[in-house]
Amino acid sequence: GRRDERRESIAAGGPVEPDACGEMDTEFIREQAYLNHSPVIQAWYAWPAPGRVRLSDPSLYPATIPQIDDKAEAEKYEANARRNYVLVFVDINKVDFVNLDESTRTQYVRRGDTSWSITEVNP
Repeated sequence: GRRDERRESIAAGGPVEPDACGEMDTEFIREQAYLNHSPVIQAWYAWPAPGRVRLSDPSLYPATIPQIDDKAEAEKYEANARRNYVLVFVDINKVDFVNLDESTRTQYVRRGDTSWSITEVNP
């Protein structure tokens, strides 16, 4: 169905399209993005917060979540990694691009049909 088509489009790096009601299923998109990472990258999200002093307990830093033998422990890391994984959605309607090396400036404005109008203007 439509959900499977969206899953395939997202997995292939395609655009994220709203559903029939015009809404994006952001939780579904976040989940798919998480699952598209390698097990090593997924495991990083289960580690302690970035910038903290690295602790000596190696169990806090699994190489991959699937390699943890204890099922309950693996589920704990998996849940923690999924909770820590975040996507930011940005809806861009206008871009003003200035290239100082070439002394050019281009303005892009998104139209309602998702195409862009492009205008060269003075920098």
